[in-house]
Amino acid sequence: MIDLSQLAKATDAVAPGFEGKWHTIEFQPELHVPQFFVIGVALSRAGKLVNFRVAEEAARLQCFYGDRFSRDTWGWLRSELAADLQLAKNSPWSRYVSASPQIRVGEGHYVSGSDANSVLSRIFERVVTVTAPERRPRNQGITQPALRQKMAELMKVRLSTRYETISQPEGGLQIKDGDKFHSFDITYDDTETASSVVSACYLDLNKARLNVVTALADLEMFRHVRTRKQLGLAVLTPSATLLPRANVDEWERWWENFSYKMRESNLMLLAESERPEELAEQVQNWYVDAGS
Repeated sequence: MIDLSQLAKATDAVAPGFEGKWHTIEFQPELHVPQFFVIGVALSRAGKLVNFRVAEEAARLQCFYGDRFSRDTWGWLRSELAADLQLAKNSPWSRYVSASPQIRVGEGHYVSGSDANSVLSRIFERVVTVTAPERRPRNQGITQPALRQKMAELMKVRLSTRYETISQPEGGLQIKDGDKFHSFDITYDDTETASSVVSACYLDLNKARLNVVTALADLEMFRHVRTRKQLGLAVLTPSATLLPRANVDEWERWWENFSYKMRESNLMLLAESERPEELAEQVQNWYVDAGS
């Protein structure tokens, strides 16, 4: 029997390591055409520019403009822009004016995370539009970090500013007990419902099962520490379009039995789908209903 009485006394949650705003860095290839491309991301805190990242390559610009926008042209532009932004660090972002009329920094949007670098990386992957899409090897499936990132993109659109209040840090929800921190793999949480997003879309059935069981254990232990009316488990199930049919069948045999027990026990809310979009819709409803 696990004694969680000492943890239950703790009430201090860890504040995010970084809170501030993210800004798009936008490029207008032709001044007479009102079309902007997001080529990078900047972070500000307390109104001051603190970090930035500019795309190392711009495959889509080269695709659109061909020989008019060569790799050498992009390399020169990126180098000049990076040097300009480096000089602007620790200055008010609102006063930044690029030396080129074709480049601008967009308005800020609130963001938080474990640290500035992880936040910058997460936002960059979501909003920068000029890089070439990553080619996923066949039979790779969808990893849990990739699923959670995709879910975050989808849920933020529908939940708007409320998303930031329920989203938990990438490293898990941390609770302090004395001078020690204890991590719970909780993806979303409010005063009503704590939930975890899990990918079972792996070639290795053991990895898929481990993700499910680990999330289940963390959710149950978390409810003993912080009272929640509901727990939720959202599972991305394997798809035959991403994995061999034999692997999908192996998962389905195990999941049919395991998920039956969960449903019959009324242990928690259960969402499942082969598509991240459908899974996000189900999870969003848990929090939309609770907040209405």
